[in-house]
Amino acid sequence: MKYSDTASVLKWALVKSYNMPPQNQQVTVVVVPKNDGLVPQKDDLLDVRQAAAKLKISRKWLYRHYKNLPHVLIGGTEKPRIRFKVADLDAWIERHKLDWRKK
Repeated sequence: MKYSDTASVLKWALVKSYNMPPQNQQVTVVVVPKNDGLVPQKDDLLDVRQAAAKLKISRKWLYRHYKNLPHVLIGGTEKPRIRFKVADLDAWIERHKLDWRKK
């Protein structure tokens, strides 16, 4: 769909929802880049909350078992921050996939 088509669709939606004549509508089209920062890239570091969501596990489980996964410790203090690189987690997932249907 072209941007002009998108503007027409948005304009139609505004006219339909607010019952205003089309000539009174001013439509602003905002183009959002494919990666708006919400989807982690391969080089991004995830915190425990984000990594747990990606792996679909609890944060508690991840805190207990993070040493078994590829991770980075940031900070030289008593309590360093645990981070996970997206690419490393993806590779770890691929290595640990199990096809339960194989005999």
